[in-house]
Amino acid sequence: MTRLTRRAAASALVVAMGLPALAACGGSRHADPDKPAAPKRAPKDNTPQLGAVAPGGVRPMGPWATRPVAVYALQRLAPNDSAGWTSAIADPPALQRAFDDELRFAFEQRRGLPEWKQLPDLERAARRATPFSPMLRDLPVEALVGRLDERLRTVPAPLAESIRMIGGLTGTRWALVPAQLKFLPAPGGQRAVVRVLLVDGRSGEIGFAADVLGEPAAAFGPAVVASVAQRIADQFVAP
Repeated sequence: MTRLTRRAAASALVVAMGLPALAACGGSRHADPDKPAAPKRAPKDNTPQLGAVAPGGVRPMGPWATRPVAVYALQRLAPNDSAGWTSAIADPPALQRAFDDELRFAFEQRRGLPEWKQLPDLERAARRATPFSPMLRDLPVEALVGRLDERLRTVPAPLAESIRMIGGLTGTRWALVPAQLKFLPAPGGQRAVVRVLLVDGRSGEIGFAADVLGEPAAAFGPAVVASVAQRIADQFVAP
């Protein structure tokens, strides 16, 4: 076959391969330019909202109360709210640490959590893990807050790696991760809402996720954070 013949054959092949694509695109030439494009469907958010638990009522996270669980630090504080509570907080990291202390206090008041490890236990384990030093704060949780995509099954790799390493050091398979605290309107004012997740340390899979609602308050104060911490503990075991 001559060079000219080979070039003609190659051109014919290119044209033949392009025909289906051209045919598929042909209809778009006559599309109505004034017709709006179909909006993309937002992922469905099935995250349950958990409030006060009635005496003797079912505790949604109760099945984890008797399992080995590591309680992580609060990872994020939402940047704004309608009443301006967040913008008035002078030291957001201090507020996050205050929440961590309130959550630890709430759990330490409960019986029936013998195999749980609180944040100070995790911090000591992380210091012993030199040179790896798994992170406990500022982990990538952006995909875990806001509208939680029902198709999301696992947490980001850095968080999964931390949970796996801390689990090995503390003998805990599960991790309770408070991903974000935000303030939302409520009767008479606002309330604190915390997105919490239970994560399997072996697979990184999300076992349970929920938004826990604190008590409504007319103004921001320490009780706002304390109430949502108590409500989180309520989901596992009675006071």
